[in-house]
Amino acid sequence: MGSIERFLDLLLGEDRRRPPDNAVEEDSSEPKVHYEDILGTLDLGWRYSEDRNEFQMAKVGQRDRGTHMYVIGATGSGKTKFLEFLISQDIKERHGFGVIDPHGDLVEPEQRRHKRADQSP
Repeated sequence: MGSIERFLDLLLGEDRRRPPDNAVEEDSSEPKVHYEDILGTLDLGWRYSEDRNEFQMAKVGQRDRGTHMYVIGATGSGKTKFLEFLISQDIKERHGFGVIDPHGDLVEPEQRRHKRADQSP
């Protein structure tokens, strides 16, 4: 044991290496899921809060959602799925929306999906 260790033992006592009785152990449990249904908002997707160890739904006010939106990201990062998520909420709430989709990878599958939903009994 070095001189600093001996000094600290004398100053603080030998049990300084033990965590105090009121120490909070790190919670290694599974993250919780927190969802609040807030009137006049649109769900954007789940985000993870490290300090609370929980997934929380990110939201935006419907009034703010009425402005233009531009979604960018790398190939395979989930841009199309994100837009599908927003579009399905707009359709469910009967809100209008517009999409510029030069390749048709978003609009055509959405049209087929909702056409089938309209035809189901």
